[in-house]
Amino acid sequence: MSTLDHYIEYVKEETKGFSEIEKIRWIYIDLGKRFSFDLKFAAGGNSVQKAIYRASGKSHVQDQCFETNTGICKSIALIFERVLKSNGIKCTTASTIDQEIFCPHVNNMIKLKDGTIFSVDLQRDLENIQTHSTTKCFGVIRETGEYYLSRFEQEQIDKKIGYITLDNYYSDEYLYLLKSDMRLYDDFSEMAEFVITNLEPVYENEVKYMELKGHHDRLIRRLFKPDEQKKIHQIDCYYKQGDERTFIPTIYVDSGIQTDIYMYEKDEQRYRKVSMEEFIEKKENGLIHTQGIPRLRQFLRRRNEER
Repeated sequence: MSTLDHYIEYVKEETKGFSEIEKIRWIYIDLGKRFSFDLKFAAGGNSVQKAIYRASGKSHVQDQCFETNTGICKSIALIFERVLKSNGIKCTTASTIDQEIFCPHVNNMIKLKDGTIFSVDLQRDLENIQTHSTTKCFGVIRETGEYYLSRFEQEQIDKKIGYITLDNYYSDEYLYLLKSDMRLYDDFSEMAEFVITNLEPVYENEVKYMELKGHHDRLIRRLFKPDEQKKIHQIDCYYKQGDERTFIPTIYVDSGIQTDIYMYEKDEQRYRKVSMEEFIEKKENGLIHTQGIPRLRQFLRRRNEER
C-alpha cells in the first residue's frame, strides 16, 4: 500500500460525519497544506517541463509526488481526484486553456449529489492555503462563474474543519491594516521598508518557497500603486549543495537613489533588511542570485578599491 493509499484511509477516518461539501473542503485544505509546486518544473527548460508533465499522469509518479509533497497542476489535480473518488465523490480533471499549448493548465471538476458542477484549482490555491488566506479557486460554478458557497457558508465550514478559529482568522484581513498604515510614510523607501518587514503575520505552518514568493508578489501588487511596484523586485537567491538548492525569498527596492535589499528569515517568518556589505559576504559564502541588483557592482568595486 502506497503512502497515498494510506492517506486515503486517513481521510476516511478524519471526515466521518462530514457532509459532502465539508468533506471536499477538508481534503482541499489538508492537501493544500502539504503540497508545493515543483521547483524543477518551474526552473526547467522546455524539455524538462515536457518530461515532467507527461509523467505526471502515471499513477506511480503521483505516488512519488505525494511522498515528496511536490507536484505540478496535473499531478496535484489527479491526486485530488483519486482522493475524492475513493471517498465516494464524483470528480474529474480538466484542462482549462487551449490544448495547442503543450502543457495546458489542469484543474478539477466536481459533481455534487444535488447535480451542481463546480471547479476547484488546488495548485493555484496552494499559496492561499499555506498563508492561511481566503481561497480564491474553490467551488466556482461552471454555468454562472459564481461561488457555490457564500462567504458566510465557507467561513462556517472552515471553522468546523479547523482552518480558522476565533483567534486565528483568515490572514488576508491583515492586509487592510498594512494598507491603512503604510500611507503614513511620505518617503517611499521608508514606506517600502515598513511594508516589506511587516508583510505578513506569522503562519502556523511553513510556507513553501514558490507559494511564498507568489503570495508576496500578490500582496505587493495589491498594496502598492503601479508606479511604485516598478521599484520593487523579487529575485531568486539560493545556496547550492550538490544538486539541491535552498532558496531564500529576496526583494530589492530601487528608489532611484539607493538600493535596499531584504531577505526572508525562515525562523522569524519575516523579511530583514540587509546591507550591501552583508549581502556581498553572503555571496562570498556561496549565495547565488540569478538577477542583477542595481548598485551592487559599484559598491563591490568601491569596497575593493578601499582595501
